[in-house]
Amino acid sequence: MKSVMELKPKQVLWFAAAILVVVLAGGYFYFTGTGSVDITTQGQRQDEPAIQRTVARSGELTVSVSGSGELVPASTTELSFQDRGELVELNVKVGDEVGAGDVLALLELDRTPAELQADIAGAELAVVRAQQNLDRLYKNAQLDAARALAALEDAQQALDEIFVIDADLASAQGEVAKAKEAIADAELQLALLNASPSQLI
Repeated sequence: MKSVMELKPKQVLWFAAAILVVVLAGGYFYFTGTGSVDITTQGQRQDEPAIQRTVARSGELTVSVSGSGELVPASTTELSFQDRGELVELNVKVGDEVGAGDVLALLELDRTPAELQADIAGAELAVVRAQQNLDRLYKNAQLDAARALAALEDAQQALDEIFVIDADLASAQGEVAKAKEAIADAELQLALLNASPSQLI
Protein backbone atom coordinates (compact mmCIF):
# COMPACT_ATOMS: atom_id res chain seq x y z
CA MET A 1 0.00 0.00 0.00
CA LYS A 2 1.26 3.43 -0.89
CA SER A 3 1.88 5.97 1.83
CA VAL A 4 0.47 9.49 1.63
CA MET A 5 3.88 10.79 0.55
CA GLU A 6 3.97 8.39 -2.36
CA LEU A 7 0.62 9.67 -3.75
CA LYS A 8 0.72 12.07 -6.58
CA PRO A 9 -0.21 15.67 -5.85
CA LYS A 10 -3.38 15.29 -7.87
CA GLN A 11 -4.47 12.28 -5.84
CA VAL A 12 -3.71 14.09 -2.57
CA LEU A 13 -5.86 16.97 -3.71
CA TRP A 14 -8.80 14.66 -4.48
CA PHE A 15 -8.36 12.87 -1.16
CA ALA A 16 -8.39 16.18 0.79
CA ALA A 17 -11.46 17.39 -1.13
CA ALA A 18 -13.34 14.18 -0.24
CA ILE A 19 -12.48 14.50 3.46
CA LEU A 20 -13.56 18.16 3.38
CA VAL A 21 -16.93 17.26 1.77
CA VAL A 22 -17.54 14.56 4.41
CA VAL A 23 -16.68 16.95 7.26
CA LEU A 24 -18.88 19.75 5.84
CA ALA A 25 -21.85 17.41 5.27
CA GLY A 26 -21.56 16.02 8.80
CA GLY A 27 -21.33 19.52 10.29
CA TYR A 28 -24.35 20.65 8.26
CA PHE A 29 -26.51 17.75 9.43
CA TYR A 30 -25.36 18.17 13.02
CA PHE A 31 -26.02 21.91 13.29
CA THR A 32 -29.22 22.17 11.23
CA GLY A 33 -31.11 19.01 12.26
CA THR A 34 -29.38 18.09 15.55
CA GLY A 35 -29.63 14.54 14.48
CA SER A 36 -33.29 14.81 13.41
CA VAL A 37 -34.58 12.81 10.50
CA ASP A 38 -37.58 13.66 8.34
CA ILE A 39 -39.68 10.63 7.53
CA THR A 40 -42.37 10.73 4.86
CA THR A 41 -44.57 7.69 4.71
CA GLN A 42 -45.64 6.25 1.39
CA GLY A 43 -49.31 7.15 1.95
CA GLN A 44 -48.46 10.71 2.94
CA ARG A 45 -49.22 13.43 0.41
CA GLN A 46 -46.60 15.91 -0.64
CA ASP A 47 -48.53 18.93 0.75
CA GLU A 48 -48.75 17.38 4.25
CA PRO A 49 -45.99 18.26 6.73
CA ALA A 50 -43.35 15.61 7.26
CA ILE A 51 -43.14 13.77 10.58
CA GLN A 52 -40.06 14.91 12.47
CA ARG A 53 -38.41 12.71 15.07
CA THR A 54 -35.55 13.47 17.40
CA VAL A 55 -33.95 12.19 20.57
CA ALA A 56 -35.51 13.52 23.79
CA ARG A 57 -33.21 15.39 26.13
CA SER A 58 -33.84 16.64 29.67
CA GLY A 59 -33.70 20.37 30.26
CA GLU A 60 -35.79 23.49 30.69
CA LEU A 61 -38.51 24.32 28.17
CA THR A 62 -39.40 27.97 27.81
CA VAL A 63 -42.45 29.01 25.80
CA SER A 64 -43.42 32.64 25.41
CA VAL A 65 -46.21 34.37 23.53
CA SER A 66 -46.24 37.98 22.55
CA GLY A 67 -48.87 40.12 20.94
CA SER A 68 -50.21 43.60 20.69
CA GLY A 69 -53.69 45.06 20.82
CA GLU A 70 -56.04 47.43 22.57
CA LEU A 71 -57.42 46.72 26.02
CA VAL A 72 -61.20 47.22 26.05
CA PRO A 73 -63.71 46.84 28.90
CA ALA A 74 -66.12 43.93 28.98
CA SER A 75 -69.09 46.31 29.07
CA THR A 76 -69.67 50.05 29.01
CA THR A 77 -72.53 52.29 30.12
CA GLU A 78 -73.19 55.81 29.00
CA LEU A 79 -74.12 58.16 31.85
CA SER A 80 -76.03 61.40 31.47
CA PHE A 81 -77.88 63.90 33.61
CA GLN A 82 -81.60 64.44 33.26
CA ASP A 83 -81.20 68.20 33.66
CA ARG A 84 -78.96 70.77 32.08
CA GLY A 85 -76.32 72.53 34.15
CA GLU A 86 -72.64 73.00 34.91
CA LEU A 87 -70.46 70.11 36.10
CA VAL A 88 -68.94 71.30 39.38
CA GLU A 89 -67.44 68.07 40.75
CA LEU A 90 -66.18 64.83 39.19
CA ASN A 91 -65.41 62.16 41.79
CA VAL A 92 -64.04 59.40 39.53
CA LYS A 93 -61.59 59.00 36.71
CA VAL A 94 -61.10 56.41 33.97
CA GLY A 95 -60.24 53.03 35.44
CA ASP A 96 -61.74 53.66 38.90
CA GLU A 97 -63.97 50.98 40.40
CA VAL A 98 -67.41 52.19 41.47
CA GLY A 99 -70.32 50.58 43.25
CA ALA A 100 -74.06 51.08 43.57
CA GLY A 101 -74.94 54.35 45.29
CA ASP A 102 -71.58 56.03 44.68
CA VAL A 103 -71.78 59.72 43.74
CA LEU A 104 -69.87 60.04 40.48
CA ALA A 105 -70.38 63.73 39.74
CA LEU A 106 -72.24 66.82 40.92
CA LEU A 107 -74.11 69.14 38.57
CA GLU A 108 -75.10 72.72 39.26
CA LEU A 109 -78.48 73.15 37.61
CA ASP A 110 -79.58 76.15 35.61
CA ARG A 111 -83.00 76.18 37.33
CA THR A 112 -83.98 78.04 40.47
CA PRO A 113 -84.79 76.27 43.75
CA ALA A 114 -88.46 77.22 43.30
CA GLU A 115 -88.53 75.44 39.92
CA LEU A 116 -86.88 72.38 41.43
CA GLN A 117 -89.39 72.39 44.29
CA ALA A 118 -92.23 72.60 41.79
CA ASP A 119 -90.81 69.61 39.89
CA ILE A 120 -90.56 67.63 43.12
CA ALA A 121 -94.14 68.53 44.05
CA GLY A 122 -95.33 67.50 40.58
CA ALA A 123 -93.52 64.17 40.85
CA GLU A 124 -95.01 63.55 44.30
CA LEU A 125 -98.50 64.38 42.98
CA ALA A 126 -98.00 61.92 40.12
CA VAL A 127 -97.06 59.23 42.66
CA VAL A 128 -100.19 59.97 44.73
CA ARG A 129 -102.43 59.78 41.65
CA ALA A 130 -100.84 56.54 40.55
CA GLN A 131 -101.42 55.07 44.01
CA GLN A 132 -105.06 56.21 43.94
CA ASN A 133 -105.58 54.59 40.55
CA LEU A 134 -104.01 51.40 41.83
CA ASP A 135 -106.23 51.42 44.95
CA ARG A 136 -109.29 52.01 42.75
CA LEU A 137 -108.35 49.07 40.58
CA TYR A 138 -107.93 46.85 43.63
CA LYS A 139 -111.30 48.00 45.04
CA ASN A 140 -113.10 47.40 41.75
CA ALA A 141 -111.45 44.03 41.41
CA GLN A 142 -112.55 43.04 44.91
CA LEU A 143 -116.11 44.26 44.20
CA ASP A 144 -116.22 42.32 40.93
CA ALA A 145 -114.94 39.23 42.71
CA ALA A 146 -117.65 39.58 45.43
CA ARG A 147 -120.33 39.94 42.77
CA ALA A 148 -119.08 36.94 40.89
CA LEU A 149 -119.01 34.90 44.10
CA ALA A 150 -122.60 35.93 44.93
CA ALA A 151 -123.75 34.98 41.41
CA LEU A 152 -122.00 31.63 41.77
CA GLU A 153 -123.74 30.98 45.10
CA ASP A 154 -127.15 31.90 43.59
CA ALA A 155 -126.56 29.57 40.66
CA GLN A 156 -125.52 26.77 43.00
CA GLN A 157 -128.66 27.32 45.12
CA ALA A 158 -130.88 27.23 42.02
CA LEU A 159 -129.19 24.01 40.90
CA ASP A 160 -129.74 22.47 44.33
CA GLU A 161 -133.44 23.45 44.18
CA ILE A 162 -133.76 21.80 40.79
CA PHE A 163 -132.27 18.62 42.24
CA VAL A 164 -134.78 18.80 45.15
CA ILE A 165 -137.67 19.30 42.72
CA ASP A 166 -136.48 16.33 40.65
CA ALA A 167 -136.26 14.22 43.79
CA ASP A 168 -139.77 15.30 44.90
CA LEU A 169 -141.11 14.58 41.42
CA ALA A 170 -139.56 11.14 41.42
CA SER A 171 -141.02 10.46 44.89
CA ALA A 172 -144.49 11.66 43.79
CA GLN A 173 -144.33 9.49 40.68
CA GLY A 174 -143.48 6.52 42.92
CA GLU A 175 -146.46 7.27 45.14
CA VAL A 176 -148.74 7.53 42.08
CA ALA A 177 -147.50 4.15 40.84
CA LYS A 178 -148.17 2.62 44.23
CA ALA A 179 -151.68 4.15 44.31
CA LYS A 180 -152.39 2.75 40.83
CA GLU A 181 -151.31 -0.68 41.98
CA ALA A 182 -153.59 -0.37 45.08
CA ILE A 183 -156.52 0.66 42.88
CA ALA A 184 -155.95 -2.28 40.57
CA ASP A 185 -155.85 -4.66 43.53
CA ALA A 186 -159.07 -3.14 44.96
CA GLU A 187 -160.86 -3.45 41.60
CA LEU A 188 -159.81 -7.07 41.39
CA GLN A 189 -161.10 -7.76 44.88
CA LEU A 190 -164.38 -5.99 44.07
CA ALA A 191 -164.76 -8.02 40.90
CA LEU A 192 -164.23 -11.21 42.82
CA LEU A 193 -166.82 -10.22 45.40
CA ASN A 194 -169.41 -9.26 42.82
CA ALA A 195 -168.99 -12.43 40.80
CA SER A 196 -171.61 -15.21 41.25
CA PRO A 197 -170.51 -18.56 42.62
CA SER A 198 -170.96 -20.14 39.17
CA GLN A 199 -168.56 -17.62 37.69
CA LEU A 200 -165.99 -18.43 40.32
CA ILE A 201 -165.96 -22.15 39.34
